[in-house]
Amino acid sequence: MNNIIYRLAGTFASSDACTGAIIRVNCGPGGAGIFEILNLVLNILTGGVIIAAIAGIVFAALRYTQARDNAESVAGAKRMIFNIVIGLAVWAIFRLFLAWLLPGSGF
Repeated sequence: MNNIIYRLAGTFASSDACTGAIIRVNCGPGGAGIFEILNLVLNILTGGVIIAAIAGIVFAALRYTQARDNAESVAGAKRMIFNIVIGLAVWAIFRLFLAWLLPGSGF
């Protein structure tokens, strides 16, 4: 049973066969291994956060423009934009902390 698990795991992330693995670990010069995978995941998550923030800003802007004379709706749209900016700032601080923590993360 363990042999089957090791074979399946080797198919997805192999450290000795750089040509047969879906995720190539230790294939580059110096072979960063798991840190390359973590950086890939963090870059994908960062892209998702940016896309979500842009969609939120667009939604808040539409809400703001359609508010007209409704002060509650204007305040809600402003609050939404403020929360998105705060969320982006928190993500940036988190990402910078992880860049400092992980070696070779590109920062």
